[in-house]
Amino acid sequence: MAVVQLKAERLGPVAEIRSYLEVVEQAYNELYAFHLIVSEAKERAQPDKGSWRYSGRQRRISIRRITRAEAVVLPEDRLRLRSVQIQSPGSWDFIGSLNPLETLRKYIQDRHERRKDREYRERLESERMELENQKLKTDVVKEQVGLLRNLGVPEETIRQSLTAHVIKPLERLDRYQDRGLVDGAVMIPEAPSSDDNGVI
Repeated sequence: MAVVQLKAERLGPVAEIRSYLEVVEQAYNELYAFHLIVSEAKERAQPDKGSWRYSGRQRRISIRRITRAEAVVLPEDRLRLRSVQIQSPGSWDFIGSLNPLETLRKYIQDRHERRKDREYRERLESERMELENQKLKTDVVKEQVGLLRNLGVPEETIRQSLTAHVIKPLERLDRYQDRGLVDGAVMIPEAPSSDDNGVI
């Protein structure tokens, strides 16, 4: 388990906060599902586990299609809100599985840095940066995508998984970052706690 802290420039109306928390949880669940797909593909690729299919000379491996990400998240790995700091600036601390939280952190923090740079550039440059942001969404999981390609997973299957479990969920977070509800993200050490529910 790990803790990610999402920094906030501001708070907002209850409906917006509720929607924001749902989008964070959905993104976490989808990233969890994507990391599970990659992990299972690695397991299937091990010679002693079999499951290789050959197509000509190239090895091919199938991957699981997950339609409901929340259904594959183990109960102990569900995203939990550890604490909320209500001030300006404030923060939201979430506890969950390391891989999806680290992917979430990296995406938000990289986008935050690019947004800061973008504020000082001309409009044309800003559009170019937006295209780079699209590329960044795939760069966040570049290593896992490379692994799936090396295992022989068809490109179309990789693209579908990447779109469903990484690109679309992270894009939903963009609007909250653009509105100042998310300003950056850091991983923080998890302090031992006697209360599983955390303190708010």
